[in-house]
Amino acid sequence: MSSRYAGCSAADGRVDDMQLIIDLVLAAVGVLTVIRYARRGVITGVAALVGWVLGFWIALQLTPALIDAVGSFPALQTWQRNLVVLAVVLVIAAVCAIIVITIGNLVRRAVRPLPVAGGLDAVLGAVFGALAWAVVVWLAAGFITSTGFRPAAQLVESSRIVAALDSYAPVPAVRVFAQVDDTIAAAGLPKVFETGKEQIPTVAAPPASVPDAVDAAAPSIVEVVADEPKCGTDSSGSGWVVSPERIITNAHVVAGSTTTAVLVDGKSERLRATVVGYDPETDLAVLDVPGLDAKSLAVDPAEQAKGAAVFAAGYPGGGSYTVAPGRIRTPVNAIGKDIYDDKTVTRQVYSLRAVVRPGDSGGPLLDAKGHVAGVVFAMSTTDAETGYALTVAQVQPMLAKAPSLSQPVSTGACPAG
Repeated sequence: MSSRYAGCSAADGRVDDMQLIIDLVLAAVGVLTVIRYARRGVITGVAALVGWVLGFWIALQLTPALIDAVGSFPALQTWQRNLVVLAVVLVIAAVCAIIVITIGNLVRRAVRPLPVAGGLDAVLGAVFGALAWAVVVWLAAGFITSTGFRPAAQLVESSRIVAALDSYAPVPAVRVFAQVDDTIAAAGLPKVFETGKEQIPTVAAPPASVPDAVDAAAPSIVEVVADEPKCGTDSSGSGWVVSPERIITNAHVVAGSTTTAVLVDGKSERLRATVVGYDPETDLAVLDVPGLDAKSLAVDPAEQAKGAAVFAAGYPGGGSYTVAPGRIRTPVNAIGKDIYDDKTVTRQVYSLRAVVRPGDSGGPLLDAKGHVAGVVFAMSTTDAETGYALTVAQVQPMLAKAPSLSQPVSTGACPAG
C-alpha cells in the first residue's frame, strides 16, 4: 500500500508536502504543549481543557446566530462567510479558555507550596497537557471539516494525526458538528405530512453491500451548492444527470439563490449552473450546466414494491459522496406543504428505511440495477432510519421537459424554516 504522503505528480507532491507540514506542525505543538503544562502543572492543564471545551460548546450554541449575522452581508462569498464564522468561533473558544486558565493559575498558586505537590503537579500537568492538545486539535479539525471550505477541509482530512485522534475518540469530531448542522439544515426541509403522526411500517434491514451497478452511477451524481445570502446561509444538496448538461435536484436546495454551481468528479471540478426549471410544490428544480460531461442515468418508471432494496446516493452534510443502502417501507400519497410552507400539496412518495441526511436532498434513489427509482427530498422528524423520496411517477413531468428547458427562472423566496 502506498504511503499517504507518496505523490505521483508535481501537484500531488505539493499537496503531500502540505499534509506532511501540517502533521509536523501539529506534532511540534503537541510536544511544546506537554512541556509547557509539565512546567505549569495539572491544575492549569485541567483549566485549559475545560476552558477550550466550554468555549467551543458556547460557540456552537451561537453558531446559528453567527450564520444569520454574517449572511446579512451579501458582498461576502460563501467561503468568506465560512471563514468569518470559523474565526469568530475560535475567538470565542480562546477567550473562554483564557478566562478559565486564569482562574486555574490562581488556584495553582495557592496549592503549589504544599509538600509533594510540585512534582505530582508537573507529571499530571504533562498528561493533561497532552489531553488538552488532543481535544483541541480534534474539535478544531472537526469544525474545519464541517464548514464546507474544501481546501482547508481536505488538508485536515488528510492528516494522519487527525485520523488517529478520530480513531480513539468515541465518535469522529466532524459527526458532532454534523449533528448540529443537520438540526439547522433540517429546518429547511419540506413538511412531508401536514397533519397526523408519521406511519413507519417495519421492513427488513437494508442490504449489507452496494451492487456494482449502483457504484457505477457515481460519475453522474453531483453536489449542488447555492449561494443564498438573503436567506442568512448557503445551501448544499445533491443532484443527478437527467439529460446532457441537465441536472435534477430539489427546489429547496436552490430556493432564494443568487448563484448556483455543481461539483463533479468527486468535487474535483466546479461548474456554474443556471436554474431553468423550478417547482416549489413538488420540490424539484432543473439546472442547466454547460460543459457537464457525464452520462444520463437511466430511469425505472415501475413502482417499487415494499421491501425492495434501494440506495440513496448523494453528498450528506456537504461531505464526501455516500451511498446509503435502504429498503422501501411503503409508497404513500403524502399530504404536506410546499417548500414555503404556504400551500397544501399531495405528493407521491416512498417511505424509506434508510439514513437520509441534509445534503442528500435532490440525489437519486437508485434500485439494485443502478436505475433512478425516485428523488430523495426529506427525512423523518421522528425516526433516524426513515427518509422520503419522490416517486418517478411524481417527478416524470419535470423529467420529460428537462432537456428542452434553457431559460433562467426565478428561484423565489427562501424556503420555510
